[in-house]
Amino acid sequence: MGKAFNLADFMPDANVSKLDTPTREIKMIPTRSIFPNDKNFYDTSNVSDLIDSILLHGLLDPLTVRPAGDGEGYIIISGHRRHKAMMTILDDALAEDLTPFETVPCFISEPRDELMEELMLIQANSATRVLTSAELAKQAEKIEELLYRLKEQGYEFPGRMRDHVAKACNVAASRLGRLKVIREKLIPELYERFGGGLIPENAAYDAARMPERDQQILAQRHKKEITTWEVNNVKSWLENINALTECNYSDGACDQYEVRSGMYLERGYIPCAGKCCMDCYSLVTCDKACAKCKERRKELIDEREQREEKERAEREARNAEAKARADAREREVSRLWQRLGAAREAAHIADETFYNDVLEWYLDDEEIEIMLVRERGGIPEDAWFDEPFSDSAEDLRTAAAALHCTTDYLLGVSDEPQPSSAGRWRCVADGELPDEGQAVIILLRFSQNSAWSSNTSVYHNGKFRFTQDLDMELRGVQYWMPSPELPE
Repeated sequence: MGKAFNLADFMPDANVSKLDTPTREIKMIPTRSIFPNDKNFYDTSNVSDLIDSILLHGLLDPLTVRPAGDGEGYIIISGHRRHKAMMTILDDALAEDLTPFETVPCFISEPRDELMEELMLIQANSATRVLTSAELAKQAEKIEELLYRLKEQGYEFPGRMRDHVAKACNVAASRLGRLKVIREKLIPELYERFGGGLIPENAAYDAARMPERDQQILAQRHKKEITTWEVNNVKSWLENINALTECNYSDGACDQYEVRSGMYLERGYIPCAGKCCMDCYSLVTCDKACAKCKERRKELIDEREQREEKERAEREARNAEAKARADAREREVSRLWQRLGAAREAAHIADETFYNDVLEWYLDDEEIEIMLVRERGGIPEDAWFDEPFSDSAEDLRTAAAALHCTTDYLLGVSDEPQPSSAGRWRCVADGELPDEGQAVIILLRFSQNSAWSSNTSVYHNGKFRFTQDLDMELRGVQYWMPSPELPE
């Protein structure tokens, strides 16, 4: 039956004195005769604080070394950082008197074999320094390798090997499991940053569980430090891409990973997320759609161009129609103003007298000039331009009386200044209504106290309606008369 494994059997207590341990002795050894152990994987890059301490207090803890195999000097088992600090002091002459630093107190130990030497090296370093996550991962890997070698030598390891490794590393087995995932799954570029302290353990673990190609995107997206949030942000975007495993519209796999991951690297987001190109609302305008969608994309572009051309033509037709109506309206309004001016001159009434005394509009000289511009057929700038009596039936009747002409004449309904014997107002309240489609002149007011207003209208579907828009009803009509026939 094999011997049960006990790590203490391989870890001699460094605090036991030379008198109690015949196999170990303390000795002052020339600093330059001591060499690093090639099995050491712990970081020795930053020893500036240790140098300051040694210069101030001296070397407080001896090194543990073994004789070199060739008999020349000694190999370090424990104390690589202390030895490097001593060498730096000597090489850079950091002290006025270098004599105290030319020799180093050391425990001499001669491990039974290389396996024991490695275990001693690991135990000494793990007990005397705070390890980074990367160092702990490397240490666990080395211990696991050494324990399996011990198992080959006949040692027994009851239960899970991971638990024995965790005990030797003095950490929880669950954490070792996470570190193993990081060590085995994280791509080299990210693992190097993890070892350099640029990626915390949690972020490294999340990244290690991502597919290798996603890790490559992560490494390209974030060139230096990487946080857990950044890992999960990249992961969530790329999961949308990875969800597109098969093409929904043809045989074979979706080939958009490279394209969309490139979009993510360029923009930091993916507009189409997890949509198939064929289902994306941007298919028509996107130049990164897959080749399988080219025909459909061409169809959609053609449809869009046809739709836009139709809309453009309709818009131009509407604009032309609106302009024609506006021009016709402008000509009609100008005609009515010219008619008013002609009637005023025929009645020999001065402009100021007519507008201020007859109509009581009380215009100043500038406003009177605007009226004259209108009477001459002009369109004044920066002034309203509408029919002369568009908002006052009372002014219309007053003007007709003063100018000795009919309101029909001033409204442009009749070209005869004097009233026609055929004209007669019909009362709506008496049940007198026009024929369907008949063009009429109307009088209306909205309340008993409001002024009368006149307008042209068409009787359509039992209602008086605007001549220009038969869908709009004219309310408050009380009197009407047939519109006279227009000249041919």
